[in-house]
Amino acid sequence: MAIKTRLDAVVRYRDQREKDAQNALAAAAAKVRAAWGRVEALRLELERQADAPRRTADEWEIAQGSASRLQRRIEEETALAQEAERAERAARTALEAAHREAEAVRRAADARRTAIRLELEKAERKELDALGQLMHLRRRPE
Repeated sequence: MAIKTRLDAVVRYRDQREKDAQNALAAAAAKVRAAWGRVEALRLELERQADAPRRTADEWEIAQGSASRLQRRIEEETALAQEAERAERAARTALEAAHREAEAVRRAADARRTAIRLELEKAERKELDALGQLMHLRRRPE
């Protein structure tokens, strides 16, 4: 038989907050991976364009313009990736806080269950002692 306490609702609430924080951290981590993936793809494109042969001054000028635009995009994407990393750190901190809060409430609920269990066992022992006394009194010859 599971012993219920008034803290059970709080435990469920804190557990849900912890799960939500875990999901938020997973989403933030995915955003970080995607952002750095975009940065890496842009860098590879920049390298590919740098290795492309140029025959005329016009081709060289077009390649330089394209390279400078790519470099700006790389810088922008790097800034976005760094922002995503900050958001991931914040999500990790939120998860740690949610876990601590949930664990504290779980411990309090477990302590209360233990106290209730001890009270029930004590009451049961007391009742069994009373029954034993009654049985002993009935067996005694008068």
